[in-house]
Amino acid sequence: MYETIVAIDLETTGADPYTDRIIEAGAVIYRNGGVAERFAELAACPVPLRPEIIKLTGITPSMLQESRALDAVLEDFLNFLPEDALCIAHNASFERAFLRTATKDRFSHTVLDTVELSRILFPFQASHGLAALAEDLGLPPSDAHRALADCETLVSLWEQLLLRAEEIPLPIVHEMRKMLEANKRHPYLDFFKRLEAERKGPEAIDPGVANLDTAFGDTSPLPRPKPPAEDEDQIPEVDVEAVAGTFARDGAFARKVPEYELRHGQVEMACGVAEAFNAEQHLLVEAGTGIGKSLAYLVPAVLLAAEGDAPVVISTNTKNLQSQLFDKDLPLVREVLGQDFSAALIKGRRNYVCLRKLRYVLDQTAVELNREERMRMLNILPWAAWTKTGDISENIVADRPGFGGLWAKLSTIGDECMGKACRQQRRCFLRRARSYALAADVVIANHSLVFAEMNMRSPALPPYQHLVFDEAHNLENVATSHLSVEVALPRIGQALGRLYRHARRDGTGLLPSIRKQLSKDGCTVGKELRDQSLQFIDEAILALQAVTPELKTFFGTLEVLLEANKDVSNIRFTAETKRKAQWSSVEEAQRTLLAALAEVLHGGERLRNNLKEMEPEALVYQRDFVRDLEASIQWVRDLSEDMDFVLGAENEDYVYWVEKAPHRFGGARVRAAPIKVGPLLYDQMYTRKRSIVFSSATLSVRKSFDFLKGRLGLDLVGEERLQEMDAGTPFNYPEQC
Repeated sequence: MYETIVAIDLETTGADPYTDRIIEAGAVIYRNGGVAERFAELAACPVPLRPEIIKLTGITPSMLQESRALDAVLEDFLNFLPEDALCIAHNASFERAFLRTATKDRFSHTVLDTVELSRILFPFQASHGLAALAEDLGLPPSDAHRALADCETLVSLWEQLLLRAEEIPLPIVHEMRKMLEANKRHPYLDFFKRLEAERKGPEAIDPGVANLDTAFGDTSPLPRPKPPAEDEDQIPEVDVEAVAGTFARDGAFARKVPEYELRHGQVEMACGVAEAFNAEQHLLVEAGTGIGKSLAYLVPAVLLAAEGDAPVVISTNTKNLQSQLFDKDLPLVREVLGQDFSAALIKGRRNYVCLRKLRYVLDQTAVELNREERMRMLNILPWAAWTKTGDISENIVADRPGFGGLWAKLSTIGDECMGKACRQQRRCFLRRARSYALAADVVIANHSLVFAEMNMRSPALPPYQHLVFDEAHNLENVATSHLSVEVALPRIGQALGRLYRHARRDGTGLLPSIRKQLSKDGCTVGKELRDQSLQFIDEAILALQAVTPELKTFFGTLEVLLEANKDVSNIRFTAETKRKAQWSSVEEAQRTLLAALAEVLHGGERLRNNLKEMEPEALVYQRDFVRDLEASIQWVRDLSEDMDFVLGAENEDYVYWVEKAPHRFGGARVRAAPIKVGPLLYDQMYTRKRSIVFSSATLSVRKSFDFLKGRLGLDLVGEERLQEMDAGTPFNYPEQC
């Protein structure tokens, strides 16, 4: 794409371009597919080198004693750079800042950041440091943290980036280029313009949005859901002796796993899990670090699920453990047992990209995405084309600050999902993940999903009777959080921001999107209905704008309440204590805010009703607008009801409190949580499942499970249905700690 590029790298005494010094400059000119010239020189440094810099770079003070002054080195460095050539650097802002400062802005080359570009083109990588990429991509090894060596590695990385860019479907390249149009000076715009031009060729068809259907998702047939067992009383028992034999010194693990060590606690736990399944009992088992508890419950779970045709759900608290179980432990169990079974990993719907909303955002970029969000879309689009699961946790960008707002526009909650009416149903990632989970023998889920679908015909989990909770020490917190209610500025902002966000010109969000479609010349909606709808949009936007000062007032009164009690970070309250005078301003602000939210609801409902009255397909994205408006209306309604519930403080089964929050999040928030989750878990789960295993390294207190049993409602389970086990630990802590 480029005839000439220049890889540049600097070694410095620190990270501040104003107080730290450049001690080495390197550059490699890459022309027509090969290295043409190299530059590398150390520069004298008038200040002592810190030990960590010497250790990092290998550059010592003695190496700098005979070096030229930095100004002379940089003069030659600038002369070495071809005029107007594109420079590349790994963390370009660092090199650019040091060079511009040290040369008094004489360095003016465009620098393309290969860190960010690698995050776009290799989204599945866990790390995008130069050394990590070199190792993962098989680039030639070099001496890291020396300028010339890093430049050589950077050139090899550039070649890999170009090859990977060629794999992006052309319609996606087209959309990425469009995302960058609002940022004319960004070097990525030129990069993707060139990429699109090369890929299109003179006779290629226009890669418009119409071709995007071929770029996303999978339309291969889905497995059929696993039906309930015809006779659940005939589920065969797990062979406990076979389970023990699997872990024996001469067993299946010993034959497959190099340097296998027998751990008696692991064998005891595995047999205990099998016996609990057979006896239809619940089991509390504490297995210390090093026992290998995941394999101890997976082996009997797999044998029960595969041989007894009884699906088993494994629930974890963290996504990391989910991934470990699915990607590492289950494949090992499959190899060791030689057992044919199906497995699936399932998460909540918010983890999966919604192709309907992604397509909508691409078509409505001007009114849906701000400039920063358009840049973040560069990380989403190639990944969305390459992913097999649609699970955003695969993408390194998911953990970056500020990503949540954009992801809310690309994922759904239940109220937004169009189900079978969705145009993207055949390609839907969530539908595919749920289909595999419903057909699986072993399902790796998480606590939040299990609680969300407790005591209901689950759309995500097969009809199961056997459940394993790993990381069970987190259960009370997760259950409490699931049943808690919160009134906080981020939640309100997300709900209202979906409808409208103030921005230059007409703002962004659902209401400006609908207004844009109604105002187009091709709109076939009748004039009276269209004019009325446009009026409703304007009124709804005014109502939303009126909410902003009321939100500030409401959360401000909560802050004042906290400031009156300076020694505490939260204040508990009841319906009785709220009668004190200091609460009067909070209640007044609440009434005013609820009235403002009611105006938003009124405007949204009138607009939705108008959209429903329009002829089908009279408006582009008409069905989408109706569904998304209904979801937003429900969010605002839920907010209003939750505010009444929390600040009313009338349910004696809940505890209520106001607590501090970061100032950018309103300075305060108010919450309500159930005092006890145990009775609910007992009624909705323990009495309805044949066997539940609770496993963790930390379940007991002073060798007793009584505290946990009381918190989780397991003290309500009869002794005949609840077993306890301490599998110990293979470590000798007095000697090894």
